[in-house]
Amino acid sequence: GAAACVIFGAQLVNFCGPGWDEEISYPEGSKLKECSIPIKRQGTLMFFTVWSWLVLGLYFASTAYLGAVGSEATPGILKGTLILWEIAAPNALLVTVVVSFVIWPELLKK
Repeated sequence: GAAACVIFGAQLVNFCGPGWDEEISYPEGSKLKECSIPIKRQGTLMFFTVWSWLVLGLYFASTAYLGAVGSEATPGILKGTLILWEIAAPNALLVTVVVSFVIWPELLKK
């Protein structure tokens, strides 16, 4: 339950906060113009990473609920929790690998 609270709390702060400007840049020599896109409110939900964390938060909330109700859990809740895990785990791995080994190394080169 605590992990779900942290995930949803962080997203709530992100959603209700002042937002930020996302700088869009292109490789040198590109004819595309660099620009800045303001990100705030529902715009903070457009990133795959955010959705990955939200699904993981739903999984943690669901497992906390299952822990609270124990053997009283319905088969639908059990199946739903398993489906959330099957979605969240590969997405979390994908996001971690891409950010750690592709995005950050490129940004650190600049």
